[in-house]
Amino acid sequence: MRNSIAAGAAQRPLKVVPKAEKKYQQGLALMRQGRWDEAARAFEAAIERSPKDAVFWLNLAQARRKLGRAESAIEAARRAVALDPDSALARRMLGLCLNESGLHEQAAAALDARVGTDAERATVLTERGLALQRAGQMRASIEPLLQAARLEPTAIKTYIALSDAFKGLDMPEAAWECQRTAVALDANNPYLLCSLIHLGLSACKWEGLNEATTRLAELCAAGAGPAPVPFMHLSVPGASAQQHLRTAQAHCARSTGHVQPLPPVGAARRRPGRIRVGYFSNDFHSHATAYLMARVLELHDRSAFEVFAYSYGPDDGSPMRRRLEAAVEHFVDVQHESARTTAERIRADGIDLLIDLKGYTLNARPEVLAFRPAPIQVNYLGYPGTMGAPFIDYIVTDPVVTPPSMADDYTEKFAYLPDSYQPNDDTRPTGPPPPRADCGLPDNAFVFCCFNNTYKITPEIFDVWCRLLQAVPNSVLWLLDANLQAKHNLWREAQARGVARERVIFAPKWPYERHLLRIQHADLFLDNLPYNAHTTASDALWAGVPIVTCPGPTFASRVAASLLRAAGVTETIASSLAEYESIALRLARAPQELTSLRARLVANRGTCALFDSRSFTRNLEHLYERMFERWQRGLPADYLEPCAAIARGAVARAPADASPPASSPWAAQRLPVCPTPTRQHPLRVAVITPYYCEERALLERCIRSVQDQTYPATHLVVADGHPQAWLDDSGVRHLRLDCPHADYGDTPRAIGGLLAISEGFDALCFLDADNWLDPEHVQLCVAAALGGEHPDYVIARRRFARLDGSALAIPDSEEAHGHVDTGCYFLLRGAFHTVARWATMPRPLACVGDRVYGATLRADGLRSVRVDRPTVNYLCTWASLFAAAGETPPDYAKLNVDPAPALRWWRELPARDRLIAERLVGAAVQLA
Repeated sequence: MRNSIAAGAAQRPLKVVPKAEKKYQQGLALMRQGRWDEAARAFEAAIERSPKDAVFWLNLAQARRKLGRAESAIEAARRAVALDPDSALARRMLGLCLNESGLHEQAAAALDARVGTDAERATVLTERGLALQRAGQMRASIEPLLQAARLEPTAIKTYIALSDAFKGLDMPEAAWECQRTAVALDANNPYLLCSLIHLGLSACKWEGLNEATTRLAELCAAGAGPAPVPFMHLSVPGASAQQHLRTAQAHCARSTGHVQPLPPVGAARRRPGRIRVGYFSNDFHSHATAYLMARVLELHDRSAFEVFAYSYGPDDGSPMRRRLEAAVEHFVDVQHESARTTAERIRADGIDLLIDLKGYTLNARPEVLAFRPAPIQVNYLGYPGTMGAPFIDYIVTDPVVTPPSMADDYTEKFAYLPDSYQPNDDTRPTGPPPPRADCGLPDNAFVFCCFNNTYKITPEIFDVWCRLLQAVPNSVLWLLDANLQAKHNLWREAQARGVARERVIFAPKWPYERHLLRIQHADLFLDNLPYNAHTTASDALWAGVPIVTCPGPTFASRVAASLLRAAGVTETIASSLAEYESIALRLARAPQELTSLRARLVANRGTCALFDSRSFTRNLEHLYERMFERWQRGLPADYLEPCAAIARGAVARAPADASPPASSPWAAQRLPVCPTPTRQHPLRVAVITPYYCEERALLERCIRSVQDQTYPATHLVVADGHPQAWLDDSGVRHLRLDCPHADYGDTPRAIGGLLAISEGFDALCFLDADNWLDPEHVQLCVAAALGGEHPDYVIARRRFARLDGSALAIPDSEEAHGHVDTGCYFLLRGAFHTVARWATMPRPLACVGDRVYGATLRADGLRSVRVDRPTVNYLCTWASLFAAAGETPPDYAKLNVDPAPALRWWRELPARDRLIAERLVGAAVQLA
């Protein structure tokens, strides 16, 4: 038998054709070099001379498969099987080609194991079982897999497949036993060990967990292979973000390293038209991802975006599936296509941004993205971590789940949304809950709940929950009934911790809409660590149930904190598990405080960032536009900081008749009573500084510049979300707005200014957190204000400064750039009425807000005077201004904000809406 991939498996014709043999040998040589196209042509030439040689067809199938030519590869493999029905390798090749095309049932039928050695039959049976699993037939897959295990008792792949089958049948403990056999056969395999840990967590079978996690860390640190499955690794206690990165990179190389990308597409060759966004997932049915994304798909601006959905998952016939199909312009079912075919389809559709909603979760297809079908490819929502993939450019995130300090743990560039990264559906059902009895709950019990999957429950967190049950009489713990084995194990673990079995109640799986209503019976949601609640957390907040969480060092462990901030309730974010337990116990014992928290969540539901689907979609679209603009300019992907060009439509407020609780961020924020004006200091001045996520060093420089003024001023610093605690001891008045408003500081600027006005100040000026004032700034502004012309406001001037404080050699902003920056206004009482207009400015115009505000001052006929020299130091972060000064922009410099989307929005507003907006602003808005 001559050398071929079918050596020892296929019958050759009795007569060998010399010319055919020569071409065949050429093909083999070309295959060894990875020259698949040339190899395929050589095998085709051999077949022309000897069409009944099964080995020729078999090798042609392999070459075509490597080229991604799915249909022709299947055709060649079928010919090989027809010519040699007893060839186990030919049947395996046909099964492989069919599987890669999504034709799993046909693959299972092709994988007939009636012939061959025991080892060959075992291999075919295992692959048949895997094909049945891919077809969703978990129970049917068990029989061929058990046959394979009997024929080849040491085949690790068979036990892994059996484990997957039992897991798919919600039998994680049986799956754990199969996986334990695989680990026994290869004890130093981190892939197998991580899977064993994950299955043990899913079954709440915690025996040997600490030893297994310690051993896994040792194997990973030593670089042992193969690497764990990335998704399973996320839930392993103690695993770090750096370990997750290494796991993802190894998995990416293993699963996509063979893919040859399609030729790159340049901006010059792009098909004109709207930005084409493609969402790629197998969860376009009744699935958590679909419940989160549906509203965004419906709200996409079709004048600017053409929206595609590429679905490679099942059509479950559900209302959600029909809703998703109707939500997009192009719903494309690619379930039965090969990776290359799907990639070529996406390329042919001219997709600009391909948004992967799966990452490395179950049944993901990263090999499609490895073909690079779109010029911009994005990891979003489905996978809470890095994909470690060179073909993924961005991850859509927020500063809470991935602070800038975590950048080294990701291969993607952070693309920040201003509030939480998680989309939500503002049309979720609301209404009264079903009776407690229908939910299996006692009538008067205090209900702790957690509806997370069982693999997120660790012994450490369960210890805390059981202590809370012991400390709170008449309380119960309400958990999701994920699987029977986990339920019995958790009952056993509770009893071992002194908690009666009947106090741990399991909620059966209900349709999503009914489940949302029953959540209202919970009093307090207890989050998990190291893998938080994600969709289940936003479901709880929608139902008005407070969440206690403890953020950890990874994306998956910080999601609940992100959601709580966007919901406007942050008191329940703990810094340690000890504080987590303390907060939960305090709230369980303080019904009034808990009732107040619930009321705030319900009141905020219609106004907070978390559930403002329209503003979220606009923010996401603006992020897409920024990615697209960079690509059009020929620039590589880069970090995209939170941008406030599009903002929420409303500000969360407490009821008008409610007084702030003692723990409120508004408590103790009154400014000091100002001293009576004197001859030396005739005006009382307040400086207002909004800040978002500024570096501490820059904010400290800003504060020192106010403290060093030759004329005394009171400094009010307003946190636009993400308050920095050190400011409380810095000598400034620190106002905390825990929920960021994403409008370039307009809302915190207005709130701070109005508070200062209410406290009797005579003048206000504004100073951005990364800027600073000359020591004489306030003195010179006051002198200009009292100079005899009785102005309503003073215009200062600014200089553009480098990070070290030195000035760029370019003109100040007004002459050179046609508008005055906010930090240059010094408002006197005649202009105080305009401060509120920062909060009423149409949010999409926030990126040109300085110009619009200048128009309001002029439209009111207010008088102004100017300071004769620059006194405001504006930290220059714009690349274009360094270029104007003839300098190479530093690393931190960025492109100017593109006002085009805001201007387009403004121009396209109906006349009536524009008139209303201009009345709120107080001026006719004329923008070029």
